[in-house]
Amino acid sequence: MISTGKRNPNAPRDWRIPREQIHRALEHMFAKYQVEFLFADPWKWQSELEHWSERWPNWIVEAPTNSTQLMAAYVDRFRVALQEGQISHDGDEELRRHVVNARLRKVGRDEDGRGRYTLEKAGPRRLIDACVASVLAYAALAQVDQGSQEPLVMVL
Repeated sequence: MISTGKRNPNAPRDWRIPREQIHRALEHMFAKYQVEFLFADPWKWQSELEHWSERWPNWIVEAPTNSTQLMAAYVDRFRVALQEGQISHDGDEELRRHVVNARLRKVGRDEDGRGRYTLEKAGPRRLIDACVASVLAYAALAQVDQGSQEPLVMVL
């Protein structure tokens, strides 16, 4: 995992992630790596996504995490990959904590009767952002031309 916008416990109640910090991190990632896609939840980030789409055309994909249809498909793909051992974890403690904080929320059934699930917090103040970002990163990987070099998926 590259970075998380972590709130300092002593920060004021109206604290927000410094948007310039996120922009600098993206500039760094696009300069250092061959980025194929950036899947991003547009909620409260529409202006930034528009700017990034102009800066990096064809690489920015809006992935609204409040879309149960979209997220259920992403979560299903991620769960299957986990079960089949296609996803590894480098031991990052922040990511581990966010995964532990996440739980499945049933949102319906597929045509074949299997349950469809999205993610939700296991309780108040139990962050799951890095877990959701991992699911989005794995969804982005599915869009990468697998004939090219070995893809590297990073969570920002």
